[in-house]
Order: sequence, then C-alpha cells, then structure tokens
Amino acid sequence: MDTVLVVDDDKMMRHVIRLNLENEDIMVIEATMLKRLFDILSVHKVDLILLDLGLPDGNAMDFIKEIRAQSDVPLIIVSGHHECSKKTQGLDLGADDYINKPFDVSELVARVKSHIRRYKGFGENKYSSNNNVLNKNDDIYFGGLVMRKSQYQVFHEKGGSCDLTPQEFLLLDMLLIESGRPVHRDALCEAIRSESNYAPSGRAIDIKVMRLRKKLENCEWQGRDIITTVRGVGYMLNAECMK
Repeated sequence: MDTVLVVDDDKMMRHVIRLNLENEDIMVIEATMLKRLFDILSVHKVDLILLDLGLPDGNAMDFIKEIRAQSDVPLIIVSGHHECSKKTQGLDLGADDYINKPFDVSELVARVKSHIRRYKGFGENKYSSNNNVLNKNDDIYFGGLVMRKSQYQVFHEKGGSCDLTPQEFLLLDMLLIESGRPVHRDALCEAIRSESNYAPSGRAIDIKVMRLRKKLENCEWQGRDIITTVRGVGYMLNAECMK
C-alpha cells in the first residue's frame, strides 16, 4: 500500500485529504509541523509528501532543500499562496509539483497517484546490482560508471549505486545520448518535462546538474570532468569517457 505524508496545520484540510486518499487505498500519515515531518521521514517509508508552506514552526519553503537531502520521494506543495514567484521558487528548490488552495480534490488525488506511479516506475530495483537479470545491451559504460536503463539507475563498475533521482537520471540520459555535443538547457528542461508535470527553469537545471556531478564521484575521470559546462548554452558529456 502506498503511503502519503500530509503536512498541514489545518485539521479540516488534513481530514479531507485523508478521506479521499484512503478511498484510493492510500495510507495517510499526518503532521502539523516541520519537526514532526523530519521525525516521520527518519522512521517511516513514505511514497509522497504533500506539504503546506505556512506551518507553526516555520516557512516550509526554507526547508525544502533539507527535505530533499533526506528523501527523494515526490514532493507536492499545497499552498494558499498563488503568486507565480512562489510556485517557481518551490519547483526550483526541489518540489515536483505545486497545487493552489482551494483545490479540486479529484485533481489532487490524480496528481498524487500520477507522481507515485512515475516515481515507483523510475525507482523499481534501483538498489539492485544483479547483472544476471540484465541484457548486456541495456548497459552503457562511461568513465568507470555504468547506466542500466532497465533499472533507471547508475552504478559504479565496482559496485554501488550513485542513487540518482528520476530527474537526475533523465538529465544524464540526455547527455549520454548527445555525448560530445553541447546540450542546450532548454533541451534538458524538455527531457524532464516530458516525464513529469513541471518544466524546470534554466537555473533549476544548473542546480540539478551540480547535484548530478557530485553523485558521479565528483565527475573526475582521468583528471577531467565527465560533464562540462558550455557557457551560454548548457552542458556536454565528455565523449572521451565513452571509450
């Protein structure tokens, strides 16, 4: 059974969300404060977070990066703030979606189910490194790493997952396809948009690439970066690492 963590200090709002999600056989865990959110994430496996911004112990927007450091599950902001700048800020910080209050309950449930389905599709077997279940043609080797598309994950050749998020995987996949050629930020935005409900900004792409580089062993390959920055354009994967 899927589990959703609802973080909102409005008791009626939590009640409405709970009833409708439970009708879809989705378990709901409730929290009213940020501290409780982090306590729950440390001991419970959840499949998605619904997050209100104005909470008694702080503005949740200031803690999205910290949430992302602890969990990569889909995060949907549910807020009464309708300003476009708020939505953009939340998405750039790492949220996967933004729903304005008041909302249509059926739409919220549909988005929750869509994000969970997509997340589980990308994450299936992502911690497995059993080569016997894979066709060799599914593997792409580069710079001491191996991308296994059937598992939506990248591993070190000597074992161990790089633990990429779905969006990081999509970015790397696009860069590998175009290895040796610069990929514009707009194309990277489109690679993510085609598989999710939001199109990141160019600045968000820069942040995601920075995190991706860090996960790929600091991008060191024979003293050179695996992913290089092409000023004024975007990014390029060093074709030499494919040999």
